[in-house]
Amino acid sequence: MKNLVFIAMLFITAGLAFPAFPQQNGAGVENPLKEEMRLLDVAFKNLIDSVLINDPKGIEEPFHEVHHAKFKTGKALESGGITLPRNHDKMKAFKEMDGRFHETLEGILKAAGAKDMEEVRKKTHEALDGCVQCHSMFRE
Repeated sequence: MKNLVFIAMLFITAGLAFPAFPQQNGAGVENPLKEEMRLLDVAFKNLIDSVLINDPKGIEEPFHEVHHAKFKTGKALESGGITLPRNHDKMKAFKEMDGRFHETLEGILKAAGAKDMEEVRKKTHEALDGCVQCHSMFRE
C-alpha cells in the first residue's frame, strides 16, 4: 500500500511540474513570445559562460534559434495572436525596444566573430540592461 501511495504522489508531482498541455495563446499553439524568451534564456546562459571563460567560439550558435523565434513572435504580435502581459497599449514602445535589443544581439555576434571579447562584454551588458527595462515595463 505504501508503494502505491508513493507512486501516486510521484505521478501527481510530475503532473504539476510538467503540465500535459503547453502554454497556449488561444489559437492552439504555443506562445511564440514565451518560446523566444525560453530560447533567449538558453542562449544568454551560454553567452555568460563564454564571457566568463573568454571564449567567443560557442556564442553564436544558440542565437540562431532565437533569430528564428523572433520572426514567429513578430508575426504573432502583428496578427494579434498574442498580447503583452502588461501595458498592451504600448506595443509601439515594445517593438522599438525589441528592435534595439536584437540589434544589440547582432553586435554581440559580430564582436564574437571578430574575437573582440571586450566588445562582447560591453554589448552583453547592454543587452541585459535591455532585458531588465523591457521586463520592468511589459512582464507581469
